[in-house]
Amino acid sequence: MGYVVTHEVMAPDVMEWVQALSSECKVAVLLIDTQTRRVLHGNPVAYRLFHLSVPTPFDVSELNHSQLIQFINDGMPIDMTLDFPLRNMRSGTFHVKIRRVGADESPYLTVVGTPMSAAADMNVARDSFLRLVSHELRTPLTSIIGYLDLLKRGAKGALTDRQQDLCGVALTEAHSLKFLIDDVLQLSQLLSGTLILQYSDFDLKGAIEQVVELVLPSATAKALNLRVECPDGPLMIQADYQKVVRMLSNLANNAIKFTQKGEVLIKGFETPQWLELHVCDTGRGMNHMQLSDIYTQFKQSECAWTSQVEGLGLGLSIVKRLVELHAGQIWVKSMMGAGSTFCVRLPKSKP
Repeated sequence: MGYVVTHEVMAPDVMEWVQALSSECKVAVLLIDTQTRRVLHGNPVAYRLFHLSVPTPFDVSELNHSQLIQFINDGMPIDMTLDFPLRNMRSGTFHVKIRRVGADESPYLTVVGTPMSAAADMNVARDSFLRLVSHELRTPLTSIIGYLDLLKRGAKGALTDRQQDLCGVALTEAHSLKFLIDDVLQLSQLLSGTLILQYSDFDLKGAIEQVVELVLPSATAKALNLRVECPDGPLMIQADYQKVVRMLSNLANNAIKFTQKGEVLIKGFETPQWLELHVCDTGRGMNHMQLSDIYTQFKQSECAWTSQVEGLGLGLSIVKRLVELHAGQIWVKSMMGAGSTFCVRLPKSKP
């Protein structure tokens, strides 16, 4: 079976790059021309990993891997890297990374599969478990929310004021649980690389208004003042609307959760190249040690203050990954006793 590509097919620098990668005895390497949709090179490990039997070059459809083919057919931005785990019964689990190679106008993609360690393999199993459990929990919870809503609206008979209050509390808690389950599901998709952004043009002020509706009951329950500051005109952006709402609602919920009195402020404004979202609170604030691991999933700061706050520690990890998926930036300004401000910067148009 031939794995060698002639020098006429690839530029010398690309050829040197691919040969250097292919020399690693445990790494799977494919080289793909996105213009012709042809696989130009594959080393023996790649042939085993993808169950290939045809010599190079061959059409990408021979890869028999729908997710990989979708990435190739959709087109890859020049500066973006996509990665996801891939399991092969004979070869174990590989971490597959897809990236552009060569100059900016180069049509070449490399698909590099690296064997995963036992710890990484356990992470894959954990992510698969989280994804399965999240899907299984969402279906009955959606029914519960639907029936509670019917009861609250009096569809099955008028309720007393006390019954209305109890039904409202149950409905609020059910929505909180659904939000948490959605967080777990979204994180598993982000970790596995299966989450694809759905871009559209929209006014960022509309997303902020939806977030305010979502978090206002929590702010009201703690007697916090929830404010919004935006310019008079629209803040148009090209992004994934639902993901922007998710990242902003996570930041707002987080601010409300860690603020005992005062206010939470959501600010939206634009710069020449970016749209920015700032979520400011008058909470306890964080010190340097606490700031060092705020984006770590399933982890909250271990101080006495945060130990009283419920949560899995997923929100900020999800926000950071969603921001980076949009080619944006996130940072935080915080001081003990002076509150915190989380800042998100998103490009105005699809990168």
